[in-house]
Amino acid sequence: AAARIARGCGLDLSPTAFPLDACTRRRLAQLAVLVRRTGIDGYELTVEAPAARWLYDWLVDAAAGLDHRE
Repeated sequence: AAARIARGCGLDLSPTAFPLDACTRRRLAQLAVLVRRTGIDGYELTVEAPAARWLYDWLVDAAAGLDHRE
């Protein structure tokens, strides 16, 4: 999850910089997104409803070519 998110924004998602329940608003894939860490490798991304499908499709595309361990 972190590797996908990192492709769209410059947020440091390491556990020390962005611990559990940390929350921030960032531009991700050119959208205003609320990012919250929900687990060791879990994130909740919140966007306005009209942009949700676009962000989902972008995340799927961002995963293309990533090693499953990233």
